Amino acid sequence: MALAGLCLGDAAGLAGAINPGNTPSGLATEDPDHVYLGNVWCLPPEAQGEVLRPGDTLVLAHDGTNHAPYSALDLSDADFEAYNERDDGADLDYPTVPNLTRFHFTGGYDWLVTVFGPSMVLFVTADLEALEKVRVDGLGAVKVPIGEVGGRRRHAHGRRERRVQAPASGRRWGLRLCLRHLHRREPQPRAWGRRAPAGHE
Repeated sequence: MALAGLCLGDAAGLAGAINPGNTPSGLATEDPDHVYLGNVWCLPPEAQGEVLRPGDTLVLAHDGTNHAPYSALDLSDADFEAYNERDDGADLDYPTVPNLTRFHFTGGYDWLVTVFGPSMVLFVTADLEALEKVRVDGLGAVKVPIGEVGGRRRHAHGRRERRVQAPASGRRWGLRLCLRHLHRREPQPRAWGRRAPAGHE
């Protein structure tokens, strides 16, 4: 799978009855030809010539650090992290993990994905700047043609589903999204990418 133009976003609008009186956004039925994303991050230019081979995994982290002692999760060797650059420096930039490119952001100091279930959408576009920006539930969103969507990870009413479009070879490829952001510990140098186990190449 070529990584050129690969972007990731979370679906705009409500996924369900988060609070009493809430109803899910109806965009899926009102406009089935597009997905609406509240935040969009893309792989940076240095990844544009890379290829994710069958069986390999690309790790995208909220924060590329070792989260011990608060968690056993160590993302100090993640491939990319979602660093939200701000004048006040509220979000930490972990130096050994390259940053995703922020295209559209509607959050605060960090990219937080609610536990209540928005879809995570992968898409590839040849012209990011040409995508239309609209308003959804009072916030800005990016309107992406459904034909550019390459995979979705959906959370709905406590049930998790992952759908990823297979490459032409029919072999598996993987992308892990690590939605953790805790306290900082200096990461160690890393090698880019996750190689496939023997027999999967």
